[in-house]
Amino acid sequence: MSIFGVDCVSSDKDLFWRGQPQVRNSDLDCSCGKATSLMTADLVEKKLITTTQLRDNVFKYTKRVSIELSNLCNYAGLHKKCPLSLENQHIILSKKVVQKVLDCLGRYNFEGTIAFHTYNEPLIDPRLFSFVCYAKEKCPQSCIMIMSNGYYFNQTLADELVELGVGSIYITTYGQREHERLSKIKVDIPYVIQEGILDDRLNLYCRKHSGQENYRPCYAPLGEIIIARDGRVNLCCLDWKREHCFGDLHTENLEDVILQSEMVNVYNLLSNGKRIFNICKACGWSR
Repeated sequence: MSIFGVDCVSSDKDLFWRGQPQVRNSDLDCSCGKATSLMTADLVEKKLITTTQLRDNVFKYTKRVSIELSNLCNYAGLHKKCPLSLENQHIILSKKVVQKVLDCLGRYNFEGTIAFHTYNEPLIDPRLFSFVCYAKEKCPQSCIMIMSNGYYFNQTLADELVELGVGSIYITTYGQREHERLSKIKVDIPYVIQEGILDDRLNLYCRKHSGQENYRPCYAPLGEIIIARDGRVNLCCLDWKREHCFGDLHTENLEDVILQSEMVNVYNLLSNGKRIFNICKACGWSR
């Protein structure tokens, strides 16, 4: 058997522009085929998780679930380094899929972070408030996180988001005047304003591998689960072309995708420093 072309054997038995140091997992937390594994000698010696271990709680190793509501962002046309600047067709994730994900999280009493962005601007989606309410109803112990470019953010919106139960707000600013405006907003929950610096992720797929192996552990795709705007479960936010996906939530349930796809096996490989995909080898992040 294989995982995306990597030979393995059967076994029964983890729109960020600032870079990982500025938005750490600790900052963000408030509180296709059968499963397979690549059994190299050094990997077997390390701790692996199994689908059996996850059956009682498929989100045991998940700190955050990010639901990309669309591919719409008011700054996409201005930021040519943003993957959304290459989009020529609007895609909006259906309410049915969003609620399906939140229902699944609720069944397992998810207590991690729930976000409504990856590359999209969540505050331009008219459904956001209803999704936040639904998330708090299904997962009352979770932390709802809003990450925005801040263009539409003001005191009224801040007050209403806090009233709805949002747990943290992260704003990316582009310009001193905008930073000063946003700094005057009073927010009674964790509120972070940070400068937006666009990175070179558009070139990540064609970046030449240095030849030096990168053994840095990464906890994608279970540490943070990415639901892309087309309903597929993505490897991570840096895989903006969605080349490595594990299932389609239009036709599958999230827990089934986790338990029956290669997600657990890819997590085992990446969390043990086995960067099997070219994009992972070229990436210096650790999700």
